[in-house]
Amino acid sequence: MTMLQDVTITVKSASGEMTSGSEQIVRGQLELKDIADNVTKGMQEISSGSEQIVVAADEIVNFSVELNSVVESLKEETNKFKT
Repeated sequence: MTMLQDVTITVKSASGEMTSGSEQIVRGQLELKDIADNVTKGMQEISSGSEQIVVAADEIVNFSVELNSVVESLKEETNKFKT
């Protein structure tokens, strides 16, 4: 009978350890999910930022073209006074 009690106590203790281990695994999985969510959010922000950079670069190109046109017009006007 003592042997059966010892086995029961051992099984109960091991069961408690398994429960504790399972809880740690669940917590670890939740932390991993949070990390993955943060990485995904960061990647989306990078993508959005890249799109904004492209838009800004396009605007700079447009301003440069416009500025070049203004410079050419100004050259033409100043050349009129030289002759």
